[in-house]
Amino acid sequence: MLGAAFRDCGCRSGCPTDSLPPGSRLRAPAARVQGLQVAARAGGKGSSFESDKRRRGRPAHLRSPFDSPLRDGNRDRLIGLLTDRAARTLLRYLMETNMHVYQWLMNYMNKNPIPYSGNASWDEVSGEAFLRRLLAMGVRPTRYNTGQDPMFDAFGEVGVDPRNLAQRILEIRSHLASEFTQDLQMISEENAYLLKETLMASLEKSMEAVDKDNL
Repeated sequence: MLGAAFRDCGCRSGCPTDSLPPGSRLRAPAARVQGLQVAARAGGKGSSFESDKRRRGRPAHLRSPFDSPLRDGNRDRLIGLLTDRAARTLLRYLMETNMHVYQWLMNYMNKNPIPYSGNASWDEVSGEAFLRRLLAMGVRPTRYNTGQDPMFDAFGEVGVDPRNLAQRILEIRSHLASEFTQDLQMISEENAYLLKETLMASLEKSMEAVDKDNL
């Protein structure tokens, strides 16, 4: 019984539970864990882990061990931005070609927005949950309301394939990612140009001030 108590509480020797009655030693691990949680809260440590407002990041097996929480979060935000831009690009195209599918996709995006801020989980922020819902759906009927009297409304009900829409969004997202990669490669050059432009403007103002003092 004594060895079992040591194995349960994690102590090797000098365990505080030695003074407890034999029947209560098995309850020591739960009491010990509860005591550690209380101590963590009192010290202001560990409370963020238990808070509902804390952002839930990717599981460990889905991220690189060298990634910091900030980099992991920024990656999810960037992928979410790409997913949203891809969906809105497809939405703009459908507005000109197929009003039935446009209406359905617009309603879906309004009901399932990709959050830009807050403490949503990583799959919501990155847009993965948005795409998974589409991929899991079957064909859905939809009807475009023209606002006319039903007697003159010649548009009937059609079926929408959410999986096809998700695949098109994925293709557009890949294309946008390639464009973003090319644009981001010029960030260093743009930074240098901005600094040079600011320094030149500051130098011109300094020269003007010197000229005024010499007059």
